[in-house]
Amino acid sequence: MSPSKEADNHLLSTWRLLKMTGHMYLRHFALFFGYAAWLLIPLVASLVFSLSFDTTIADVANIVFNVLLYSVLAAWLTVVVIKLTPLVATKKTIRTRRVSTESWLALIPFMLISLVTGLISALGFMALIIPGVLFSVWFAFAPTIVALEHKNMRDALNISRDLSRNRFSAIFWRLLIGSLVIGTCYIGVLILMTIIAVMLQGSDAQTYLLQSPSIVDEVLFRFIEILFIPAMIIYQTLLYLEVKATLDTP
Repeated sequence: MSPSKEADNHLLSTWRLLKMTGHMYLRHFALFFGYAAWLLIPLVASLVFSLSFDTTIADVANIVFNVLLYSVLAAWLTVVVIKLTPLVATKKTIRTRRVSTESWLALIPFMLISLVTGLISALGFMALIIPGVLFSVWFAFAPTIVALEHKNMRDALNISRDLSRNRFSAIFWRLLIGSLVIGTCYIGVLILMTIIAVMLQGSDAQTYLLQSPSIVDEVLFRFIEILFIPAMIIYQTLLYLEVKATLDTP
């Protein structure tokens, strides 16, 4: 598969979508990061338990807060950012309480469709690489459609597949390259912060990586993580909106 001008079918380039993502995120940083900051709650709660109780209780609390609660809040945040993106893009009035409430109501359908599409893609990759890639692109927008358009699971899967018809390659490369660029920036910041931490501690990298992270390290790296999560969601939502808007473009 390789990108072609014909396959693009008037879609904005990956670079243009990334620029739009960066511009939207930075201009409305307080809005997006204000929601993303909720992902700090599981870590803070887990740290309180680890400092207040014995190892057994702390381990259970870690699973409850940093796995279960974090997963729920991350899914909710994803729905929130999906709903906010078109509102911000069209400069509509944003009622944060309404967005939050609607996102909670859409949470279970969103988590279910995300689980289904994830399993389908995983089974495709287990069979052969190509089916996994096909399924990943076909159903890439299904969770976004459920969150934004309030469609049921079957309709969301069908609509998502129809959106990729005749421009599979264009969507594939935009999904891949956009995710790689944002992911590379995230990893780059992590590496930079690790280097700084190693220098401040006066230890070698191997010792630092093998030792248990300090409370400061855990908070810092969670902060960096939630800093990039909205950017990834905004990019994928903008791509969906672009694909949908150009569906019938001659």
